[in-house]
Amino acid sequence: MIISYLFGNSPWRSGVHRCAFLPEEKAAFFDDFIDKSGSPKALFYAISRLLYTVGREPYIENGIDWMYKLVTRDPDCQLPLYQQTLYYMEEYVGLLYHAIAWISGTMWNWL
Repeated sequence: MIISYLFGNSPWRSGVHRCAFLPEEKAAFFDDFIDKSGSPKALFYAISRLLYTVGREPYIENGIDWMYKLVTRDPDCQLPLYQQTLYYMEEYVGLLYHAIAWISGTMWNWL
């Protein structure tokens, strides 16, 4: 149920990284949901898939905080994850890394 509620089962079109009904202002909803939900396995999947698909652009910065909150619930990484969860997480972290590197490189060129 959590996965569906957080759009984890939605069939998003490939290459779509933003959705009109998920603007940046909705980040507080996900913050609150992650803080109050008790199912980290479902949250890991739903949030990582959201960040891989339509939440990529509006939530790229918030996503790392969400992942941190979820990882701290299972610091020994003992939680069995749904299929594709690690793939979505790795893709998101890779995108975040490249975004930070690009920003850092751009800022460096300005100096």
